Amino acid sequence: NSATGLIGTWITQNGAYQSWSSIGVADPAAWDVAGVGDFNGDGTDDLLLCNFVSGLIGTWTINNGAYQSWSSIGVVK
Repeated sequence: NSATGLIGTWITQNGAYQSWSSIGVADPAAWDVAGVGDFNGDGTDDLLLCNFVSGLIGTWTINNGAYQSWSSIGVVK
């Protein structure tokens, strides 16, 4: 949500909406979700986040639809 920074996922089954799962909040004045992928190889998609103010990039590790940890990748200017 661009107003609140709420990040989540729609759970679907056979192409039909089942439920909403909140993952966390990232300040929308500074952070963008820049990509999605299984960055740690556990079979669950994770989020690539970019802070467009500081240039910091990193990943939110996700497990079963819940935030697990932050891993900083570095700063891009």
